[in-house]
Amino acid sequence: MSTLEPQLVWSAVLKELSKAMSSSSFSTWVKPLKLSSIEPVGESHAIVRIGAESPYVAQQAEMRCYVQLKQIIDRETERQCDLVFQDAVAQQSESGEHDLFTDTDENDLEGNTETSPQPGDESRGGQSALNPSSSPLFDKGVPTSISQMPARQGHQSSKPEAQSLFSQAQIRMPTVDRYKLAAQKAHLREDYNFDSFAVSGSNEMAYAAASAVASNPGQVYNPLFLWGGVGVGKTHLMQAIGNTVLKANPETLLTYCMGEEFLNEIISAIRMKKTMEFKEKYRKLKVLLIDDIQFIAGKDTAQEEFFHTFNAITREGGQIIMTSDRPPYEITPLEDRLRSRFEGGLTIDIQQPTFELRTAILLIKSQKMGLELSMNLAQMVAAEVESTRKLEGVIFKIHSAHRFQNKPLDENLIREILGNESKPVISRKKLKPSSILRAVTSHFHVSASTLRGPSRRKDYVTARHIAMYLLKSELDVPYAEIGHSFGGRDHTSVMHAVSKIETEYTENSLINQHITAIRSSLSAM
Repeated sequence: MSTLEPQLVWSAVLKELSKAMSSSSFSTWVKPLKLSSIEPVGESHAIVRIGAESPYVAQQAEMRCYVQLKQIIDRETERQCDLVFQDAVAQQSESGEHDLFTDTDENDLEGNTETSPQPGDESRGGQSALNPSSSPLFDKGVPTSISQMPARQGHQSSKPEAQSLFSQAQIRMPTVDRYKLAAQKAHLREDYNFDSFAVSGSNEMAYAAASAVASNPGQVYNPLFLWGGVGVGKTHLMQAIGNTVLKANPETLLTYCMGEEFLNEIISAIRMKKTMEFKEKYRKLKVLLIDDIQFIAGKDTAQEEFFHTFNAITREGGQIIMTSDRPPYEITPLEDRLRSRFEGGLTIDIQQPTFELRTAILLIKSQKMGLELSMNLAQMVAAEVESTRKLEGVIFKIHSAHRFQNKPLDENLIREILGNESKPVISRKKLKPSSILRAVTSHFHVSASTLRGPSRRKDYVTARHIAMYLLKSELDVPYAEIGHSFGGRDHTSVMHAVSKIETEYTENSLINQHITAIRSSLSAM
């Protein structure tokens, strides 16, 4: 049963995400949030305002959790919801509370009924309240979005009516960057663009193809299929195409989603009897970016729907870009009609980054964060860390230690960070799958039967996923074989588990500690 009661909806969100996310991620990014209000827009839409304690938490929560939050909130409200993330300052200014950022003078207190400045009003130091302020990510106490800019309110003025970031009134505002609104609605990261993508021999063909598609969507290389291992830049290139297209025309019907998300939406649409809305959403798109398309393999309904979606988009001249961890001919079980369509455009393999490319990536990312990383220090990191996804985690740790702990940016700091990131050397000649299973069961104090069993208890699931990750990362055991060893699980479930641990290894200190400890025990065998 649908509800628009914020407390009930948020209780459902917390209950579901506490089981789906790691405890550290949940505590860091979801628990500090608060669902402030649900504002109906017509009969089928709503604006949902989510509060956070700071602009940084609001931004990170939106970037990391937008899709999961929207899925649950849409289901609970039975509406299509636009999520608006706000920090405490923005919420206080909306509610009329005065703080350090509230622009109030004696005339206001004496009954001046002047309302918020209009576009073009250069009073109050020449800054219109409708103009967003551009401030660095880690600056404190400075509003960083339109929703956070304090409105001037007189004693008799009424509270301004709240509007969605995607409302027509907002989109028509000359002071609002329409591209940014469109990118946020399409679930794109603005920093994933061609300017921030480092190019070398391992990815130059993919870069050239992506650039061509971005310039002429639907005209060349359709579909574009990018495949490669974790952290080689597939998602970055895909979203760079989306950002380029939206900058040229923010009205373009474009969306980015994960293969697993596409699958979950189908299941939800069938359960809620909203399959027509689902078809309308995807089949009218001009550009569809779908990440990890391999997740629909073996799912008959998802494959059927994607087949018709693919045909509908390409028939109208639309563009489809897909990514996967393997080429189309290795995705099993995939219907032949889909495989033929995947191979009908351009398929490109993106190789693991070279040392030179990893160094360039570090320099680009550090520059964007305002970190003056020298070539020598960048090369130190690039020599030790091969995964680009892990590189991002390392650069964040360096930035945090230098900026917030006031540690000097020198070789000692780099060695300290790399020392924490390094893993024990394991002899693969002696290592066997049974050795990994014993090490994991011993570390987590669980039995092998429990690890292979169906229990969804959180600590058991974590142990199971880490075991799968180690089997893949240390011995490169095929996904299907791992799934068979763990109670006959589907290979896509194993892929999801491995991908999840790979991400959390750089972001979750507890997971990092678990894996480091297990690897230490394996190296001692």
